[in-house]
Amino acid sequence: VYRLVWLETRNRWAAVVAVGVLAACFRLAGAWLDLARVDSLFLALLLVGLLCVRQTSTRRAAMLAGVVLAASFFAKQSALVPMAAVVPFLWRRGRGLAVVYSATVGVILGGTTLWFNHTTGGWYSQYVLRLAGQHAVATNEYVGFFTHDLLRPLAVMLVVAAVGLLAYRQGDAGWYWIPVTGGLLFASYTARLHTGGYDNVLLPGYAGIAMATGLGLHALTRPAVLDRHRLASRVLVGGVLVTFLTLIYIPWQQVPSASATQAGNRLVADLARLPQPVYLPSQSWLLDVARPGTTTSAQAAAFEDVLRGHLRGSNRWLARDLRTDVAQQRFATVVLDSPSAYSYLPKNFNVYYCRAYTLSRDDQLEPVTGTRTAPKAVWVPRTATAACRFFGLRPETRPF
Repeated sequence: VYRLVWLETRNRWAAVVAVGVLAACFRLAGAWLDLARVDSLFLALLLVGLLCVRQTSTRRAAMLAGVVLAASFFAKQSALVPMAAVVPFLWRRGRGLAVVYSATVGVILGGTTLWFNHTTGGWYSQYVLRLAGQHAVATNEYVGFFTHDLLRPLAVMLVVAAVGLLAYRQGDAGWYWIPVTGGLLFASYTARLHTGGYDNVLLPGYAGIAMATGLGLHALTRPAVLDRHRLASRVLVGGVLVTFLTLIYIPWQQVPSASATQAGNRLVADLARLPQPVYLPSQSWLLDVARPGTTTSAQAAAFEDVLRGHLRGSNRWLARDLRTDVAQQRFATVVLDSPSAYSYLPKNFNVYYCRAYTLSRDDQLEPVTGTRTAPKAVWVPRTATAACRFFGLRPETRPF
């Protein structure tokens, strides 16, 4: 972000503020950048690739830009729109550059799609290219993205960013910044429309606004502009500073506490005492920690993504298999989330299982960002001869 703004403006102050805008959006974008998720890698590769494009003057550099941006696509497919947005800029700079860049991206993405499809029996393209399009659209985000995610927290930044894009609308800069900023915002918008999309999908859009804000601040503080529009420039620059104040968050609230570590250890100990096999939809990896070598299941959100799609009928097969496992009471214990809706079990689950106990509140472990869920309710098979009863949990556990 710094490098891109500095290359355009040669204004270190504007570049630093642009970096600050993106950093200030850390909490707005879900407090996601320090998590073991793909978003940080995606954003890093995307911005490095866009930097390579802006500096491209040779075919070798165009090929490098294509490689880096193709890599960002493998991290997250939201990169596709910004990848395409830079083609007009490269075409204007030199048709050969656009051809080399497009050919590089096409060969990498096309070749890997063919190869991965071959090695996975077609499942690669099903997951990467088709599944998200089969999910419902969050219709409230058609307008909510603009009002809630952009205007409410960043209204002044948007005005300054618009000034920046207007100031750099001519020549190479205009062919680069307007499509790139639009592509980054569109990538966030389309991801926000996908049901289940959390605030982390806003990262590319906020990066685009941050860089355009840097351009705008440089334009507003140039002597020619200050002489003609001194009051408006001061109001907008002051508005940016005020916006920074409204974006203040408490960093240590995003760091799990020592008590969270202790709660996690107690949760693992609770899981180790449960009758096997255990079905833990939300955090199945904890079962292997509790009892090394234990067979685990797919995580609930990934499971639900397939249920919401229709890849070769896999949603029907998967739902049928889960209903069968529940009806046959395959699991000796099921630990559901709170709220239980996030465990994505069949509607008739309580016909075959009954709630036995709840884990102690001190043992429930919720994430500090994202969907606030935690393993909570312990269910056991319902039988005609035995009622649901207490088994193996610590004394402080209380029944429903």
